[in-house]
Amino acid sequence: MARRLRCGAGGAVVAAAAALLISAPLPAAAMSTLVPSEAALSTPASHGGPARHSPHSPSASASASASADPSPSHAAGPLRPLPPPSGISLDLSAAPSSYGAPGQTITYSFLVTNTGDTTLTDISINDTYLPGISVISCPQSSLKSAGSETCTATYVTTQADVDNGDVFNGATAQGDPPDDCVRVGDRSAGPDNCGSEPVFSDPSYATVPAVQTPGISLELSAAPSSYDAPGQTITYSSYVTNTGNVTLSGITVNDTDLPGLSAISCPQSSLAPAGSETCTATYVTTQADVDNGDVFNEATAQGETPSEDCARVGDRSAGPDGCGSEPVISAPSDVTVPAAQSPAISLVKSASPSSFSKPGQTITYSFAVTNTGNATLSAIKINDTDLPGLSAISCPQSSLAPAGSETCTATYVTTQADVNAGALFNTATVQGDPPTGQDDATPGKGTPPVVSASSSATVPAVQSPALSLVTSASPKGFSKQGQTITFRFDVANTGNVTLSGIAVHDKNLPGLSKVSCPGSTLAPAGKETCTATYVTTKADVKAGAVSNTVTARGLSPESAPIVSKASTVTIAVIPAPGIATAMSVSPPSFTTAGQKITYSYLLTNTGNVTLTSVSITDPLSGLSAIVCPSSKLAVGAHETCTATYVITSADVAAGTVTNEATAHARGLSAGTVSLSRESVVIVQVPAPIVPVPVPVTG
Repeated sequence: MARRLRCGAGGAVVAAAAALLISAPLPAAAMSTLVPSEAALSTPASHGGPARHSPHSPSASASASASADPSPSHAAGPLRPLPPPSGISLDLSAAPSSYGAPGQTITYSFLVTNTGDTTLTDISINDTYLPGISVISCPQSSLKSAGSETCTATYVTTQADVDNGDVFNGATAQGDPPDDCVRVGDRSAGPDNCGSEPVFSDPSYATVPAVQTPGISLELSAAPSSYDAPGQTITYSSYVTNTGNVTLSGITVNDTDLPGLSAISCPQSSLAPAGSETCTATYVTTQADVDNGDVFNEATAQGETPSEDCARVGDRSAGPDGCGSEPVISAPSDVTVPAAQSPAISLVKSASPSSFSKPGQTITYSFAVTNTGNATLSAIKINDTDLPGLSAISCPQSSLAPAGSETCTATYVTTQADVNAGALFNTATVQGDPPTGQDDATPGKGTPPVVSASSSATVPAVQSPALSLVTSASPKGFSKQGQTITFRFDVANTGNVTLSGIAVHDKNLPGLSKVSCPGSTLAPAGKETCTATYVTTKADVKAGAVSNTVTARGLSPESAPIVSKASTVTIAVIPAPGIATAMSVSPPSFTTAGQKITYSYLLTNTGNVTLTSVSITDPLSGLSAIVCPSSKLAVGAHETCTATYVITSADVAAGTVTNEATAHARGLSAGTVSLSRESVVIVQVPAPIVPVPVPVTG
């Protein structure tokens, strides 16, 4: 039985062997003839283990070669002379002196020397320590005294040998001395009652150390090659390879850099040289991973080299100075899985109320911000520079996770300019910094902020442009032509927008002077008075009044014409009725009674109002009814009324007919009566009648 233990600091290999080969015991009488110098197979002290025994020695102290025992007490019969002493030695060596892989051939050389005084036959090598060794070949089968020869055998290393750290071998040589009968009649192992035991050498050992170069490598990879959201599973593959020449056990992958990584699973726990396997683990991404921009992971692989054996049975320790081995650890391998960041942000702007109609109204703007990307955005900021006067914009929070939203607000107080403009139009954007956003302290470093598309809000102004006009005149009446009338036009902006191009349009009164206005623009509630003058005409007096209808006009901010309602003022004539009468007669004289004469009454309206109820009063007895063409007489108009008279004898006797007449009329009202002065006409015989015009009095 062979036992090999490994012991020593730094993996030093010490080989020890123990062998016990037992043959049939010699008879007691024969024992007395053994040469006491027979050597026992024992383990060299340098191997420090249990003694290894010769395959054929009866005990650990048995002799390796036979010698005669001179003691007479052992005589059992007739004695023969002792044979010369026999001996044999063995020196075992190996080449090459080391190996580093399975499949290498080690050649063992067995140097056998006859150390006795007799020729040895049936030379052979006993090698039972090394299963797999080839047949041992010796050049010759016998050796004379002091003769030697080298026997050889080969052995092909295995992986187990490399793992064990050495190939240990031990052997003995043996040969048969010449046959000798110990005693006459004594029976021994020989068939003719004579013979000898073979002689054995001390064991010889050879240890060929393995050059162990344990090694392990790790290649860490990940799939998929990128991620873009939390909750995605990344599978890590740790490709472990035994890069050394010894089998590694206890294969593990050390990965402590990634909290949250699942348990790492390996298909097998040991790897032969050049063997490989893929260990796997999974990791579920978080939002923090997306924000960080990548997931970095680093790992090492380790394995245990074959355990060294202690040279002494049962002696084992854990440290490098005792038994056992340190694990071999790979160089670290890392992999970075980048995040496919797609930062984005959106903005929807709105306003309340939905319209306005005057300055001083407060409009509240709402900015609905949404993180539409996959990375958390910080430093959320609204960019709104289109509306001077907008208050500071307030946002509930400065960062938004993906799909997060918030509403920022600001206020604005409308102005008259806004009402005039017809609407408030405002555009804004929102921006936020991605997780690897701009580093203000280091210009040009980092990524720029992400900016939304523009969002606009239009708040229309409810415009209601309007003008009013009130017209007046001074003086409030006239009585004759040539009088100057001053017209006053009071224009007011009664709407809510500023009007420009203010003017008064008067096309109804030819002869009116140019209308003069203080200004051409009126703000809401603004007023101004425009003026113009007019000189009355005869026609105006005749018409009895001057009437003027005008409008005020302006332009809205959009240049739309704005026209006021028409305003009319009438300046009436101050009534000054007057009538004149001029009476005539035809024929202008008479000669006889019974002659008919005709009186004509020429009536003229000398006042400034139309006369009605025009009539003639004539007290001449016998005068016919006075007939007038019309009872109405316009200013400046005239008509002739007529009547007839028949001359009487008295008239002829008197020689004349004297007649007086008075004209009557009513003015603008029934209570106004106009009377002419009397008009007198005298008819004489034979002198002509000379009418005397009488001025009309009011």
